[in-house]
Amino acid sequence: MSLTFDDGLMQSAAIAPLLDTGLPATFYVNSDAIRRSGRINNGDFLTKRELDTLFYNGDDIGGHTIDHVDLATLSEVAQRKAICDDLKQLRQWYGNAVYSFAYPFASTGPATRDIVAGGCPGTYGPFHKPIGRYESARSVGASGDCPTCPAAEALPPPDPYFLYSNESVIATDSLAALQHHVTAAEAHGGGWVTMVFHKICDGCDLYSVNEDTLVRFLFWLKRRAVHGTYVRTIHQVIAGDYPGAPPHSREGRPRD
Repeated sequence: MSLTFDDGLMQSAAIAPLLDTGLPATFYVNSDAIRRSGRINNGDFLTKRELDTLFYNGDDIGGHTIDHVDLATLSEVAQRKAICDDLKQLRQWYGNAVYSFAYPFASTGPATRDIVAGGCPGTYGPFHKPIGRYESARSVGASGDCPTCPAAEALPPPDPYFLYSNESVIATDSLAALQHHVTAAEAHGGGWVTMVFHKICDGCDLYSVNEDTLVRFLFWLKRRAVHGTYVRTIHQVIAGDYPGAPPHSREGRPRD
């Protein structure tokens, strides 16, 4: 499974438990919103130093457009600019080790997927390296949250530029609800469960998770390895860095 955090706002509280558990995550950020200076403050956007800490500890830093725009409302030229200005900035910070993109608001127009997949013109840095392209793009939903939805995305995913996930975690989701996303996939043959988190706070926003709930979930999730559930970044999964399908257990129940 994969843990993803969108926007970089009110997410400082995720860093310590991720480091403590050793679980990797993917952070989709709007690079213009990342603070170049200032104190660590869970009520604000992540600082560049916090983002560096995540990156150098193996987390996946991905793009989310330069300023969190609704791509479906923009011309193709404006969409490409929003996507590519973000990727160029992230490349200047982390070189070619920037792989993943997420559609803001899970919103796409007819050409959006192809714009992301087609890559970005131009170069970055003093050596004028090509900006290149993202290797994947995540949407939100269509996995695990409705009676007709599959419990998880297929592995390998059929379309890396339209990855499914569970619906975003919201403030009313309990620890048991978060755990259910994992155990439901385990009970239905496994696959790729991707969870989407936004703000970390106590009910400050609909799209939020309580800090205590998140910490307890991460430590619970770490222990699921004995059940065949492993946590990987979006890039690791796209690159094929995940265990193969395990055999059935002796009780005949398939494991993730």
